Amino acid sequence: SAAHCVDGLNFRSVVAVLGAHDLRRREPTRQMFTIQRVFENGFDPQRLLNDIVILQLNGSATINSNVRVARLPAQNQGVGSGVQCLAMGWGQLGTTQPPPNILQELNVTVVTTLCPRSNVCTLVPRRQ
Repeated sequence: SAAHCVDGLNFRSVVAVLGAHDLRRREPTRQMFTIQRVFENGFDPQRLLNDIVILQLNGSATINSNVRVARLPAQNQGVGSGVQCLAMGWGQLGTTQPPPNILQELNVTVVTTLCPRSNVCTLVPRRQ
């Protein structure tokens, strides 16, 4: 998860939802977990450095067609410019918008120009 999303959050009250599409429905593919441990990496909110945390769930997720392992680059390797990625989540769609109930997906392209080496910056071609 992005560290800026969880900075100062009480993890005892957080539920991780996997394999779901609509948070309002009890889909048979949905898996729910509490957070057992949070691994931080020196997040700097002023410079937005190390803006990631790893969450350890209180159980093992069942990997299937609805829940898969994210492919991440090897340690000390970045994501190259032009790489196509799928971003998804239930995060806010705007600063004044409530979080959506339907899982949002967006195809993005990694760009490295004008982007600090420690960040992964993306854009959506042909959109502002």
